[in-house]
Amino acid sequence: MIPEYTAVDTGKYDSNGKKIYYSFVNAYTISNGSGTNTVKLYNGRWKMYSNVFTSNGSNYETFVLTGL
Repeated sequence: MIPEYTAVDTGKYDSNGKKIYYSFVNAYTISNGSGTNTVKLYNGRWKMYSNVFTSNGSNYETFVLTGL
């Protein structure tokens, strides 16, 4: 089982020297049977807040979090 919002360190760095992460948005159960396991990874790290944020997919997208 992979919990939702798990961050995966890619071992690589961006041009600013920051680590590059990919994240799972949903929880997944991975089986080792004969089926195919398909998961979605998103670029970046996620933190849980009471607000819902939707990515538009642009490079270096930033959310400004106020009033948290």
